[in-house]
Amino acid sequence: MALEIRHLRVVVSIADHGTLGGAARSLGLAQPAVSSQLKRIEKLVGASLFTRGQGGVRTTAAGAQVVDRARQVLAEVDSLSGELESLVQAPGDVLRMGGLSAVAFTRFTARAAKQLRRPLDVRVDISTAELTDWLVGGEVDVIQAGVHVGYDDVPPPGFEQWTYLETEPFMVALGSDHPLTAMSELRLEDLAGEPWLLPRGRPDGSLPAFLDACRAAGFQPDGQVDPGALDYSTPWITEHGALAVTTAAGQPRLGVTVRPLRGNPISGRLVVRWNPQRISRDEIADIRDLLASSLVDQVAESSGWADWWSRYPEHRPVLSPDLAERLAPDW
Repeated sequence: MALEIRHLRVVVSIADHGTLGGAARSLGLAQPAVSSQLKRIEKLVGASLFTRGQGGVRTTAAGAQVVDRARQVLAEVDSLSGELESLVQAPGDVLRMGGLSAVAFTRFTARAAKQLRRPLDVRVDISTAELTDWLVGGEVDVIQAGVHVGYDDVPPPGFEQWTYLETEPFMVALGSDHPLTAMSELRLEDLAGEPWLLPRGRPDGSLPAFLDACRAAGFQPDGQVDPGALDYSTPWITEHGALAVTTAAGQPRLGVTVRPLRGNPISGRLVVRWNPQRISRDEIADIRDLLASSLVDQVAESSGWADWWSRYPEHRPVLSPDLAERLAPDW
């Protein structure tokens, strides 16, 4: 027996909600059924994917890898399903979109496949530079991307951009047994001399923004290129004492603790970039709303986000004002 699409939805839902009960409600199943499915999935994989604790469940190193790959597969599957459905209803041009491999984008693709006006074809990557090259090269019509103000925040000539998340503070991920976890908030200057996993993927604004922040704090980081998403970096953090830059959006990882940086010296924003010759502003408005609402719902349903915001309200992300008023007045 091999892994099936329904198995991938189960593990992603468990990771997103942080509890078996939350996953069960989202999937429309009874909790014992989700628990039984998880046992079968773990038997197929040959490894434990989650560990249970007081606050719910957390992914193991193997579970983090499975969840990350499952998100990418499900984004493609949901896009294909919506495309086929739309083709049957009303044939038309396919809307080609690129986006960051992240929880909220996976949620967006599932909704967009049903709500956008034409079929959606999705590609994912972890680098804004790579996504932007797809856009300029005509491989996609629109992208969702993360940028850093003053580095890669201006679209290429002839292309347009809208922001939907104005501010997303970056944090530090470190091993849960690291002495610095005793502090509720870290100063970047206190992390000089620590081994770092540098921002991952093809170089974009993330690396210079990080390096400039470190220089402003008085040091040059000693590190190596991150081998992948935080999921894949976990062993370097837990076993080798490395630090990594991350955001509060990810789910908790076993053995990894995330702490904010005082003064938010590194922050980014989430944007939509598009080719105005291929897509109208009305379609972009729909995409921007769907991206923002997907992020808002992710925050509402994620135990990791809820815990984070209760402890660090001053480090909350900031939605664009028009979206916040309509979609998340309590942010």
